[in-house]
Amino acid sequence: MKFALPVLALGIYLLAFFIRQNHRHGIQLRNADLQAAIAKHEELHPSAPNSPQDSSRSKSGRTPSVLPAGTTGFLQLSDEDLRKLVQADSRGEMSDMRTSVVFRKLLLEATEEELCELLDRAPTLPLSADDYESLVENVITRLGQLAPETALNRAFSQAHYDAILYSWHLNDIFSLWSSSEPKEAVAWLDARIADGSLQPKSLTANDQTRVHFESAAFFSLLQSDTQSARGRLLSLSPDLRLQTLSANTSSFLDLQKESEFTELATLIREALPEEQQYEVLNHMGGILAGIKLEGTETFLNAIASSQFEVAPIALAAINERIENSRWYEPLPLETELQSTREFIARYSPADQARVMGKTLAIRLEHEDSDLARTLSLLEKEHQQYPDDELIDSFLTHGADQLANRAESSDPAIQLLIAKIKDPVLRERWESDQQDDMP
Repeated sequence: MKFALPVLALGIYLLAFFIRQNHRHGIQLRNADLQAAIAKHEELHPSAPNSPQDSSRSKSGRTPSVLPAGTTGFLQLSDEDLRKLVQADSRGEMSDMRTSVVFRKLLLEATEEELCELLDRAPTLPLSADDYESLVENVITRLGQLAPETALNRAFSQAHYDAILYSWHLNDIFSLWSSSEPKEAVAWLDARIADGSLQPKSLTANDQTRVHFESAAFFSLLQSDTQSARGRLLSLSPDLRLQTLSANTSSFLDLQKESEFTELATLIREALPEEQQYEVLNHMGGILAGIKLEGTETFLNAIASSQFEVAPIALAAINERIENSRWYEPLPLETELQSTREFIARYSPADQARVMGKTLAIRLEHEDSDLARTLSLLEKEHQQYPDDELIDSFLTHGADQLANRAESSDPAIQLLIAKIKDPVLRERWESDQQDDMP
């Protein structure tokens, strides 16, 4: 057990470390990060001769160390040893954790040249199609952190590998590259468009690769060369313009300054018809609000200065934030209520009651939600802002959760309904309550 726990801890540590690389914004993997991961490995599992625990694990059928003594890199491994590493990592089962950690450590330590040699060797290894694709994807992702242009070129030239099918990690690599070297990245993109590399090779392939690359290129240029960004966007077809501005690329999240958002609003007005302008702005506001409301406010201030109507964009943004709170650990409820109230009161005060009711109702979907506490906060909100729409919104969006807790919620719901001043709305909810009774 003394051996297993550190390895399990390291496995989780490195697994989380590698998962991060697919979410580029704010968590770019730098050399210091990689060295920190390697140092953590050495701290938790220092190199030593095979221990009694190793022997007992081997005899019990569990995975022993697969590396021959003295191995320091992929290129020293036999085809069979490399197959074992790749297969264990690809399976991702708990019994493969130790072997997977060894694979990840070697991947972190490999140089650009070693990674390229491994890609050359990959087609000759005795791997299943799934394991081969997993190996190439991991190697290219790691190579993308060291040499993005090389990684992208290798992805599109790798034997038995349709890069378009696995473009999600290539999008991250291109976004990283375009943010640091936008002109070089754009030149590479234009060359790939010209040679047809970005065209799907099969009916099942993802045809959004160019869209994501164009989006990353546009938002990177917007921060360094506004005129080039404008020229590139306007050179695209109308449909591709809309998709480029709507793509969920992390490069959009690099925009921080109000001046950048003002330029963006100007280009959106110039590049899209009016009905699509608000579609894109609503989408962008939702992305920002899902991360931090302060960033959304900078965006909305720039939008307002560009003569767009802010209220519908703000409402779309806050609704997106509320919907997304179903899937991630939200802020403490009181904190979220305060920030939501201040935001919606500033940008769309007419919608405050409905937004606050929905915020409270959606929070009931979390396992640790406290119905009594939520109802108490709703009562407090209603005392301060006595609006029928607050209760109506809460009951509407919380219907399923309230029905699941009918025994404890019914008396409280009846009290809420009684507070509704509009007789027609109150009667409707009273009727619904009667219909739900057994």
